[in-house]
Amino acid sequence: MITYQKLHLIFSIVLMSGSLWMYKSSVNPSIIHLSPFLLGIILLSLNNGIRDGAKEQKKVSFYIALSSVVVFLLLIFIPNVWKDEGFTPNLIIMMATAVIVVLFDIFDKSKKTKAR
Repeated sequence: MITYQKLHLIFSIVLMSGSLWMYKSSVNPSIIHLSPFLLGIILLSLNNGIRDGAKEQKKVSFYIALSSVVVFLLLIFIPNVWKDEGFTPNLIIMMATAVIVVLFDIFDKSKKTKAR
């Protein structure tokens, strides 16, 4: 069974590896290609707290995942440099993992409230 902590670990690895791939394969690599990498590092630093059950770190990681869904949606639909360079599949993969994390958290919270 996959846990919330493992999902966030997978999400942070997807963000970091996708960001490094975009940076390395870009015609003009810039620091903006590494912004998902920074987000992945932040999520990775929250991972031990998520595993130990820290509610604040779970909330922060949920809001990071939720905001990244919005940002990736905007990057997919609004014309930008990343779309021009052909990174749309990479953005879709990062957005899909963020959506899975958000949905898993929402369903997990609804299960806990029904159990009470």
